[in-house]
Amino acid sequence: MSKAIISIKGTQIIDEEPNVIEFITDGIYTCNEAGKRITYFETELTGEKGVKNVINVQDDTIIITKNGPYKTQLILENGKRHHCPYNTPFGMMTMGINTQEINDGLTKQGGNLFVSYELEINHNTASVNKLEITVKESKKDAQKNNKSDRSC
Repeated sequence: MSKAIISIKGTQIIDEEPNVIEFITDGIYTCNEAGKRITYFETELTGEKGVKNVINVQDDTIIITKNGPYKTQLILENGKRHHCPYNTPFGMMTMGINTQEINDGLTKQGGNLFVSYELEINHNTASVNKLEITVKESKKDAQKNNKSDRSC
């Protein structure tokens, strides 16, 4: 487990109009034989300050769990569609998540993760979403780790 600097760029496209949110935050990054895990807290910029996000990456699957007043879990599996319950202040609804692309460039020292997916509500595409995450070890932890072993 290493302290990390996490850069996140989320793009949501609705009716061909992109809405982009970018932010940088501190977090924790773990990479081992079980997979990769990115943990961070939301900021005021996202409107969910204090909500804990955990992103687990294993093979061609990403599971994003939001732990806050409205716990939610999204399952993104390359080339597959999943139904995920989504809790909101107005109640729970089920969303279809159709993953188009996952590009996992994460190594022991960090790296990049990209996912593109369609979000469906009532079997209609509500938005196309792209999530780009860059993980860099904090300088203190980077000095402690052996750079020769990059695999998890």
